[in-house]
This record gives sequence, structure tokens and C-alpha cells, in this order.
Amino acid sequence: MNRVIKFRGKPIDQKEYGQWVTGCYVQDFERDMQYIDCVKLKEVHYIYCGPSRIEVIPETVGQFTGLHDKYGEEIYEGDKVKTGRVNQYVLFCKGNFVLNLGDYLSDYYKNIEIIGKIHDNPKLLKTENL
Repeated sequence: MNRVIKFRGKPIDQKEYGQWVTGCYVQDFERDMQYIDCVKLKEVHYIYCGPSRIEVIPETVGQFTGLHDKYGEEIYEGDKVKTGRVNQYVLFCKGNFVLNLGDYLSDYYKNIEIIGKIHDNPKLLKTENL
């Protein structure tokens, strides 16, 4: 398999770990906790010298699509993107990463620009007509 499988999530303790962490997704059923493991992933984008498992807010976990926007930024499930004059959200549906208007993400990613993350501003979901 040649694709990178990784996730990102908002840490519960954002003061210590920052806004987002990326790595492998780990779910601890015994403790009912979800983690991003930053050490097991070979392509972590920043050097991290703390505990490898960082507890994250479950609703914020999103998978890397394997694609990058027109500026080279990684596109994750839950990103708000601009395709031409239309703003859409990246979703995972029926085994594919799609845009909320039903288009396949892979058809548009070269012209997409990431303009936000739904978990950074949840009010956007309520106010926009999707």
C-alpha cells in the first residue's frame, strides 16, 4: 500500500499540545478514550518530545484524504474548502472522500483551497446554507 493513512484531531489539552495533532488513530475501549499517536507515524510533520498518545476530542477526528490543495496543504475530512466560488466541506461517504454537494473530492482537488476546519468554527455549519 502506497498511501499514507493518518488522522488529525484537536487535543483535549490544547495549551500543552497546540490546536491540532496528526498521527495514528487509537481508540481505547476500556477507558472510553480516543488518541492520536504521534510517534508511530513515520511522516509526522513536527518533532514531538512528549508522550506519544495525546487524548483528542472524539468529534474532531478526521482522516487524511491523501490529497493536497493547490498550495500543498493536506486535505482532511472536516476541512472547509473553496471550489471556484462555492464553499464546501470534505466528508467521507460510502468509501469515498466527497464534497458536501455530492462531487468526488478527487475530481476537484487540484483547484481546491482550504479555507477552514469545521471544528475550529462550528458556528459555520449552522449559519451556512449547505
